[in-house]
Amino acid sequence: MSWRKDIDRILLPQKVWGEIVAHCRRKVAGDFLPDESKVNRAFGILAGVQTGRELHVRTVLPVKKNARNQEPLKSFMDKMME
Repeated sequence: MSWRKDIDRILLPQKVWGEIVAHCRRKVAGDFLPDESKVNRAFGILAGVQTGRELHVRTVLPVKKNARNQEPLKSFMDKMME
């Protein structure tokens, strides 16, 4: 993964936006899926393609567990956030 400084726009289709909102609402409401972290915060990954100076989001991948709270990533991220 890399960061492109020449991106002017991120295009998020209404369908993908709806999926993000539904995921957030479900998590905040406490309606958890099996094997999902029981926290009222929603996490996910946006995936898509770059076309010229635009990023076109194609899908959202809801994340069931926040690895940020699990070692060894917890210590690494804590240090990065100092």
